[in-house]
Amino acid sequence: PLSPSPSPSPSMPLPSPSLTPPSPPPSPLLPDDHRCLELGLEYFIPLPPAGRDPALYLDFRAVRRWLLANARGARVLNAFAYTCGASVAALAGGAAETVSIDFS
Repeated sequence: PLSPSPSPSPSMPLPSPSLTPPSPPPSPLLPDDHRCLELGLEYFIPLPPAGRDPALYLDFRAVRRWLLANARGARVLNAFAYTCGASVAALAGGAAETVSIDFS
């Protein structure tokens, strides 16, 4: 039979939890900037500082795919152009013009 572990006593204090999580180590797998290929388009992706979002949002991929297929001849306003990924896809899809703005 297993014996129970000793209960904490004044001579054996409980460890206090850290309030700040440790920072992740820098990634040795990616260079400071790199390129990715999506839907036949190449994007330059600078690595974000710790705590910032990546430059190319994966949940927006369906919109970039739609723009690539449907933007021919259109004038496109990209009002949330943090990385201009939608504008790149629209231009590659034949958009006549894109205007990109962002406040970040």
